[in-house]
Amino acid sequence: MVKYGMAAQFSRDLSKKINQSQKKRMENGRIITNGRMWGYDQKDGQLFINEKEAEIVRYIFEEYASGIGFRKIKTKLDEKGITTQNGTLFSMSTLKRIIRNEKYKGVLIMGKRHKDFNTKKFQDVPESEWVIHYDKIPLIVSEELWDRANKELEKKRKSNGTGERSKVAGYFSGTYVYSSKIKCGKCGRPYYHSTYTGKDKITKTRLWECRGYREYGKNAEHGCDNIKLYDYETDGIVKQVIFEFWQDKDQNIKNVIDVLEEVLSDNQYQNSIDKLSQDKIKLGKNKDKLIELYSEELISKDEFKKRNDGYNLTLEKIQEEMQELDDKNKNLVSKKERLLKSQLILQTKLKDKDEITDDIIENFLKEMIVYPDQRIKIVLNGNFEFMVGKVNNEYSILPNVTITGSI
Repeated sequence: MVKYGMAAQFSRDLSKKINQSQKKRMENGRIITNGRMWGYDQKDGQLFINEKEAEIVRYIFEEYASGIGFRKIKTKLDEKGITTQNGTLFSMSTLKRIIRNEKYKGVLIMGKRHKDFNTKKFQDVPESEWVIHYDKIPLIVSEELWDRANKELEKKRKSNGTGERSKVAGYFSGTYVYSSKIKCGKCGRPYYHSTYTGKDKITKTRLWECRGYREYGKNAEHGCDNIKLYDYETDGIVKQVIFEFWQDKDQNIKNVIDVLEEVLSDNQYQNSIDKLSQDKIKLGKNKDKLIELYSEELISKDEFKKRNDGYNLTLEKIQEEMQELDDKNKNLVSKKERLLKSQLILQTKLKDKDEITDDIIENFLKEMIVYPDQRIKIVLNGNFEFMVGKVNNEYSILPNVTITGSI
């Protein structure tokens, strides 16, 4: 027992030395990370911009600062085939962490959390004890853009009623039911909602217009002269398409159920999380055995330190992988819930298009692509594609609907 106590004391002393060493590195501005921060490469305790990844970081900030929610940004990244450094799809929680990370504006804050040796848990450190550097990291986004994105994040934060936690509204919806869903078929940029007041200062015109036109006008180098969509047109077009889709709802319900069953049978993420949890438990037992070996003088102090450091590094990797898998599993659960909702909504009887609610539109509309020749492609979740065109000054569905796949 005496030797075991000596081993435990050695481990505590070692922990203190490690913390002191980390504190010194923090004060010197030496980066202490696992080297996996998106947008940067780490070498010799410094971060260097990875321009290919940095371009994506700027895109995420610009989109979110302009009011586009995390879900829509994730969808766009998925469609472009952009993945994380591990080759996995971005999760909404990862996007949120990127927006909140002050390193991207060149500010290095160190020592926010500290690992307690006795409890093995991380504790928050008072802000007064943080170590802050303003010149150790090359910035990827301007402070102005970072501030705008984070103000947007706070603006969309809603209380869940308990006063203890909050939910970011941008995860699920924009200000309007069509936010982030209308895309310019000419330049590829999103359509934004605008309200113009008439000369009488009373009449208001509400419409959707390309971001390129809104920011640069029609004729500027980066401008766009694609058509505008008035609110009443947008609403009428989408409701007309969804009502048409509803006419064959029995087959569509079957399509939804088929995909739902596929999702429900896919539990690979949870299985992987469970396996990693077991690995974590085994690792803890190995650390206990290591202390035993040292207490019985079966291994040297150097060997103890070498193995203990290895175990700690493995534990960090396991925890990081578990977090990524947990994010994916939550996305899978979210997809399951959306499919169940789609199935339930499709049971509703609709007499005409005016009975289509914003909730139905939000659940079924994937995107609208607006073309200069007054054609609009409407894509519903499930890749049900409808082409709408203007005939006699009114929009109507054109023939040839393409149906391709899963919700």
